[in-house]
Amino acid sequence: MKNDKILGVHLGLRTPDFGLRTSDLRHYLELQDWRRRVAELFVELRRRPPDAETLGWFRAEKDRLFREHPQSPLPEDARATFRGLTYWAFDPSARIEARFKPAADAEAGVETSTGEHMSFSRIGRLDFHY
Repeated sequence: MKNDKILGVHLGLRTPDFGLRTSDLRHYLELQDWRRRVAELFVELRRRPPDAETLGWFRAEKDRLFREHPQSPLPEDARATFRGLTYWAFDPSARIEARFKPAADAEAGVETSTGEHMSFSRIGRLDFHY
């Protein structure tokens, strides 16, 4: 079947009809995968020592995502020649620490660049000490 078939029909499953076509679903799944990979990258970063080697690893992995992932913010035609983002040299004295302070349930919102309202729940704040 073509990619424009409804997901349930395409996979032969009994699924609710949300009006999503497989191409739409692929986009959302790729976006979810991008978010998961970025989150996992930061989890692994926190497991490693805060040194130049770790920073080099982190930057290489992030650059690889930018170059290879379908949800990369880079235009598709720029990915093949992408050599990496520009970074400052490692400087351990530039590191700062912050403490997370949970917030009481607080609903907030912001207007997006398209004029839509985006709601979110504030979970806390970071206090920086430097």
